[in-house]
Amino acid sequence: MASHTQPETSLPALFLQRMASWLGPEFGPFVEALTAPSDIGLRVNTLKISPHEFEGRSPFPLRPVPWCPEGFVVTDPEARPGTHPYHEAGLYYLQDPSAMAAGVLLNPQPGEWVLDLCAAPGGKTTHLAARMENRGVLVANEIHPRRVLALAKNLDRLGVTCALVLNESPGRLAARWEGLFDRVLVDAPCSGEGMFMRDPDAIRYWSPKAVEGCARRQRAILESAAALVRPGGYLLYATCTFAPEENEGVMGQFLRAHPEFDVVDVASHPAFDAGHPEWVAEGEPQLTRAVRLWPHRGPGHGHFYALLSRTGGAEPSRPRLYSIPRPPGRVRALFEAFCRETLVEPFPEKGLMLYRGLL
Repeated sequence: MASHTQPETSLPALFLQRMASWLGPEFGPFVEALTAPSDIGLRVNTLKISPHEFEGRSPFPLRPVPWCPEGFVVTDPEARPGTHPYHEAGLYYLQDPSAMAAGVLLNPQPGEWVLDLCAAPGGKTTHLAARMENRGVLVANEIHPRRVLALAKNLDRLGVTCALVLNESPGRLAARWEGLFDRVLVDAPCSGEGMFMRDPDAIRYWSPKAVEGCARRQRAILESAAALVRPGGYLLYATCTFAPEENEGVMGQFLRAHPEFDVVDVASHPAFDAGHPEWVAEGEPQLTRAVRLWPHRGPGHGHFYALLSRTGGAEPSRPRLYSIPRPPGRVRALFEAFCRETLVEPFPEKGLMLYRGLL
């Protein structure tokens, strides 16, 4: 191991030794940033308001997140954006700035079929829906039943109407929906090293053995995810951990087992670091096209991303979509009259529909 002075922290000593061996002279700034007070990340919900309009009415001072046009950092550490009525109204989602890169990198388009395989609590899912402009099919799957409710609540709060919420295993989805989706996000459960200062349990349960256990689960999830991506489609693998075993290691094994996938060279940014396949025995050279976000290059706690494209195979066979009926003119007129009499701001014209006879 390389010799570096280790700042006094509550972080696991072996974790610090590992990071020092990989980061070299960046180790000190890394630990300082990782243990500093967290940035308050705020992503504007473009389904309800534009970033420019929100900046004009924001009750908090904001600084842009450089890689996400709809992302901001709240610069007042005393601000409590989670208790503001704008939050309850779904004008924004409080999200770590490094997590905002997922929607930007996967970049779903309106009308596409998109799957978020590990979706709760919904931060990345709602970002995908906004990028899709609520058009297309967005499947938000969460295997843990207790987390599905939080996912559904966030989708409802942010006005997502294109999403289907499921509580299924990745394997069962892959067996039914092979090659169905244009884009698939795997925000994999991980050792959460980037969340150490926000989640004491992540520190308590961390060990090299736990890291390897996470890597095994991630490999299994990716096997199912691979089957769900259509030919010509994209798969984004994401974690909020720094452990190369869970990032370049998992990806290296996956790429060798799935030659139909290649790593996409995404748009670079000064705050983005490349992947480091040299940190693992299973490293694949093309993983230098992956992206690492570090807390000392900020803002945010840090993430790993690898965007893959799939080639070959047959086009998917998809079920037909049907149109939900619009309300009759008389019903619409009565509702609009009610809105004019009772609401301060006009109700949006689009989005009204009938469901089981109800508006």
